[in-house]
Amino acid sequence: MTTNKPLNDKQIGASTQKAMDAGFTVKNACQAHIVNNFTQLFNDKFYMKENNKTDRIPVFNLPNIKVQVDFLQVVKNNPQLMELVPNDKKEQFEQFVDYMKNNKMCVNCQGCKDACYNNKAYTQYPTKAICDLRQLFRVIEKPHVVIGEIVQESINSKNVRFNGSGEIHNEFILDVYTRVAKANPTTNYYTYTKNYDLIAGRRLPKNLIINISEFGTTEKINQVREMLPINLNTFKAVTSEEMVEIKKDKKKAKFICHGESCSTCGLCTKKKGATIYCEIH
Repeated sequence: MTTNKPLNDKQIGASTQKAMDAGFTVKNACQAHIVNNFTQLFNDKFYMKENNKTDRIPVFNLPNIKVQVDFLQVVKNNPQLMELVPNDKKEQFEQFVDYMKNNKMCVNCQGCKDACYNNKAYTQYPTKAICDLRQLFRVIEKPHVVIGEIVQESINSKNVRFNGSGEIHNEFILDVYTRVAKANPTTNYYTYTKNYDLIAGRRLPKNLIINISEFGTTEKINQVREMLPINLNTFKAVTSEEMVEIKKDKKKAKFICHGESCSTCGLCTKKKGATIYCEIH
């Protein structure tokens, strides 16, 4: 729900001021970057970024629930945006808005929303929002083209990550990822999910590694655990105090994510049925 409460001076940065000067109603920097770069949503150029300079792992990103909420608020509060939509994209844009209204980008996120790593990333790099929105727009508009692009981009990579942010939020996205994995069996594609019901009872390609995110949702996992594909890892975020105790346990200590280099670690890119521990950050 949006409010008409005005922004205070601390909330008005350069991007926010630019959006307001252009006549847009925005509530934060993320919304400002969406309206300031709105036409980029229709840029047809495909891109996959690397996780970071150390990892060198390609990542295919989709927006998370923060960007979903910000985007829908921007569309609701700024009907003049439709004037910026190219004529040949208006129908697709309306379908995109409906998709965003009817599909939750992050499922079962209540337990981790206050400590969400991706929300921090969007706050630090708000221009990321329009990039991730563009990825999703293109997937919805032309899934077969995007599947081919992902395969082509990752054909020489050992590991590729889906969703540095966002989720596998429905059958459609899971099917896209499954088709990519089947088309390129020599690459491991890995991701994380809280959408346990979606993958329960599934037979996944051997090279599609879905790590179960447990933060704040242990009970929900237990409800469907018997139906989950075998040998899937559980990725568990823990407090610094809990991590101290885990490090004392030699067996558990082998499965600690140190957050340094995913390419050399490999815990999340192999199906082991292990619990991987990561300190909340």
